[in-house]
Amino acid sequence: MYRKFTLIFTVALIIFVLGLCGCSDGGVKLEYQAKVGEVLKYKTSVSQSMDNASMGAMSMSISTNAEQKTTKVSDKEIEYEVKFISGSMEINGKKQNLPKMPTQKIVMGKSGQVISCGDGGLKNGASVLPENKVKVGDTWKSSDVIDLDKNTKLNVEYNCKLVELTKENGRDIAVIESSVVGESENDGAKMKCEGKGKTKFDYKSGVLVHGDVSQKITMSKNGMSLSFNQSMSNDLVQ
Repeated sequence: MYRKFTLIFTVALIIFVLGLCGCSDGGVKLEYQAKVGEVLKYKTSVSQSMDNASMGAMSMSISTNAEQKTTKVSDKEIEYEVKFISGSMEINGKKQNLPKMPTQKIVMGKSGQVISCGDGGLKNGASVLPENKVKVGDTWKSSDVIDLDKNTKLNVEYNCKLVELTKENGRDIAVIESSVVGESENDGAKMKCEGKGKTKFDYKSGVLVHGDVSQKITMSKNGMSLSFNQSMSNDLVQ
């Protein structure tokens, strides 16, 4: 069960380590910026629900608080230490505190690629940010193959759009809407996920302010199928 908590936490980190930054008259350059020693606090929430005829209705929610500290910055990469502070889980209305999780080291490219995440954690080589400057209304795509385990690979494709540059709580915010489709198959078992999300990023200071994603995940094998809905959100609290 501890490994399950850690995996959910890791996936949430991967999904929300998607930021944007930079600005000029010819458009915005979307890339991460950070300073060594900078510490930010984030609250992450994950909820999952399923209503299956044979298994009945099930729901689960997880909430965690974590500190993200920048430990190294180079021309192309940023290294973070993500320290678990507290968390709780609720399954079908029964709530309990999560066990303490180890500090995770995340190495990320400035274009959004997750180069490494923890000890053997999931990687995502897709660049969720475009290489060139973009203006409001511009779109871009990216794709990757993620190793879920040694026998299962998840093919993912992102479609992103810069929908707005705005002011919010004194911050200069870039708003990006995105969709993602992922598919995998192993020994006749298939999985497909389809989701949509929104990211708000302070593009002048290079800080992720908010991110959310909602998706439907369907698994099938031998004519049987199971689907559930999942949503995640990540918010800057300091």
